[in-house]
Amino acid sequence: MSGQRTLPSPARLQKLPAQGTVRRTAGSGRLGRYRAPIVGATAVVLVIVAWQLAVVLELVDVSFIAEPTAIGEELVRLFTSGVIFEDLATSGIELAVGLGLAAVVGIGLGLIIGWYRLADEFFEPLVTSLYATPQVALVPVLILWFGIGIGSKIAVVFLMAVFEILVNTRAGVRTVEENVMRAARSFGATDRQLVRTIVLPSAVPFIATGLRLGVGKGLVGVVVGELFAAKAGVGFRLTTAAANLQMTQMYATLVIIAAVGVALTLLLKRVERHFDAWRV
Repeated sequence: MSGQRTLPSPARLQKLPAQGTVRRTAGSGRLGRYRAPIVGATAVVLVIVAWQLAVVLELVDVSFIAEPTAIGEELVRLFTSGVIFEDLATSGIELAVGLGLAAVVGIGLGLIIGWYRLADEFFEPLVTSLYATPQVALVPVLILWFGIGIGSKIAVVFLMAVFEILVNTRAGVRTVEENVMRAARSFGATDRQLVRTIVLPSAVPFIATGLRLGVGKGLVGVVVGELFAAKAGVGFRLTTAAANLQMTQMYATLVIIAAVGVALTLLLKRVERHFDAWRV
């Protein structure tokens, strides 16, 4: 009839974008994909400018806060003279070895705990107690056990990162739907085949999340371990500069640590997004 409205078909409704989606993507264009980096960079620049003005106008105690321009000059000096490379190499080895061991143990044990109920019941009290305990409190104990050399810092990184990887891996194993498992078993799949073809691929996004969180915790472990006792490393340089009231070098070292952390986090976020579609 002429006065009646015709409702769109379900197929057409599925093709129509939701209003919320239209509003969210209204700013997406040629510059849409660069919006977040531009906004973030603008915030950093504004903070640096405000920092510089506060120091120049002596709104803060200049004895303990260095100018951003002086920090930049110190960064150039550290890299051109090469004195920072030994510290970066030492901290890098500690972080890489500690994270590697944490990944092997965390992924392996997480798969076992998530798959076998008896293993979960056996390890649950130990994992819960150690995960709830601030790992920083155990740093002096690890230094007493392993000394002030590189071994104690590897142990600190391992302890700080392994539980993030383990807990996320276990969560990934437990998210596999029981219907999928029953269907695979009905076709005669063994436990080994189930883990290799269903459980492990489904847990990969969670493992990537655990690795990203573990890297952040591991970097904290490197710095904290070197603050307690070390012969070299970025944490050792940081505490030495602070003890000698070398504020410019101290802040320059902080900038290096922050830059490494941001770079590793952004890299692992890209890996995490790549595997995010594997979630079931």
